[in-house]
Amino acid sequence: MLAELNRHAEALDAYQQVIHINPNSAFAYISKGAVYDSLNQYNEALDAYDQAIRLEPNWALAHIVKGAVYDSLDQYNEALDAYDQAIRLEPKNIDAYNNKGLLLAKLHRSDEALAIFKHVLALEPNDDTARANEKKLLRALDEGTYNGSESASEKT
Repeated sequence: MLAELNRHAEALDAYQQVIHINPNSAFAYISKGAVYDSLNQYNEALDAYDQAIRLEPNWALAHIVKGAVYDSLDQYNEALDAYDQAIRLEPKNIDAYNNKGLLLAKLHRSDEALAIFKHVLALEPNDDTARANEKKLLRALDEGTYNGSESASEKT
């Protein structure tokens, strides 16, 4: 809540207090990482997400947000690994697939990206994000304007 009000320092302090009281709160580390991420303090965000993963290694969300930070740092192999780990943990996690598809498109791997978006739509036919990502990629390929970066900022 505080981070949403741009009160980042207070939010970080609050999460640190939660961690002090309950050092095993993966949620507090994820939340702390999200604040750092919103401040573009990616190394600190990664540290927080890594701690959440140490506490809850099977929490797909932690791997997804870690992948998004790696993407922001242009560490694409690490981002793909994080998304793949999230998918292994939750094979029907739409966010993990959509983020992976966006990154594959960004990396000029359009066939793989399209396959990911089609897979998401097979899992969840009404997923507007996957439908929009697929449509945008197909349009760019059709128009010859595809350069692999159209969807890079549309992370979940």
